[in-house]
Amino acid sequence: MSAPVIAIATCENNELAAAADEPLLEAFRGLGLAAARVAWDDEGADWAAFDGVLVRSTWDWHLEPERYKAWLRTLESRTRVWNPPQAIAWSLDKRCLIELSHAGVRTVPSVAIAGVSELGAFQSPWRDWVIKPALGATAYRTSRIRSREEREAWRQEHAGFAGALIAQPFQPTVLERGEVSLVYIGGTFSHAVRKVARVGDFRVQAEFGGTAESHRATDAELELAERCVRHVAQPLAFARIDLLHDAAGVPMVIECELAEPELFFGLCPDSAARLARFCAELTAE
Repeated sequence: MSAPVIAIATCENNELAAAADEPLLEAFRGLGLAAARVAWDDEGADWAAFDGVLVRSTWDWHLEPERYKAWLRTLESRTRVWNPPQAIAWSLDKRCLIELSHAGVRTVPSVAIAGVSELGAFQSPWRDWVIKPALGATAYRTSRIRSREEREAWRQEHAGFAGALIAQPFQPTVLERGEVSLVYIGGTFSHAVRKVARVGDFRVQAEFGGTAESHRATDAELELAERCVRHVAQPLAFARIDLLHDAAGVPMVIECELAEPELFFGLCPDSAARLARFCAELTAE
């Protein structure tokens, strides 16, 4: 019997994504498994030919979210998928933070807005806040709003955007403390990372000049992230729980990433091998 073949679902023409996936490819090879990166929107891809698909660096999904969600639904009928497509689809929508809050998980306060046309009538309860698409990634269309003029400028610039929006209070602590990410592999805490924005920006993503370093998670951060993972209540190959802190230093969930988060394998060298083993064990069942 031939060895299983694993697809790592990714996106095209993204050097950062390719670099992020390389440790995982090496880990699969180390287990004697064949693995290949395949763009999620590759029309020629035969997903049924793979023994499993690990959704990893599909970092352009937010440009065609409905197509992406349809791809996830069809993928599940063809082969094994990690993470479960239902969990992925749930996490894509930032309105899941409202659900988490109602479930008792402390999150950054979030208000859903139906669309750009409704933004004009939105009365923000905060003087300094952030607007972003409900379905978005990599700080896509994300802006800090501190005045009516800034809100109107954003509304004019994005007048053609058709999706729902999320408004959240800006957390000044991100400028000093950054954003903390807790990474889980196979449902177990693996490592933590602190992401810091470049000077003059609040976005911590590498695409905007942000940097990342190892972080020792506090008990409060671990407890909150665990509650978030438990709420999902589905077997997860990986998860990344992103946290900000309020003025008193209390953590709040800003993202529950189950679709395509950077897992920072370079800051925890054995984490890629553990993820590969998790997938290999499921493939062998």
